[in-house]
Amino acid sequence: MYRWTEKFNTVEENSHLRHLNTFGENPAACAVALKNIEIMERENLFNRSTELDDRLQKELLMVFKQHHCPL
Repeated sequence: MYRWTEKFNTVEENSHLRHLNTFGENPAACAVALKNIEIMERENLFNRSTELDDRLQKELLMVFKQHHCPL
């Protein structure tokens, strides 16, 4: 069985920097991504996005009008 830790057990030049890669099987990045998905599902953000979008637009328009910002 291949383990991600085997990637770090190397003598290649600059191998000590591998953990800085946010794209390539970084365990910290994967943990953060999974937690992010968990929060999005728990707070029902996928289904609420339309409602939140409408609310944000209305509130921004009010602020723009109060401060005489061009639209």
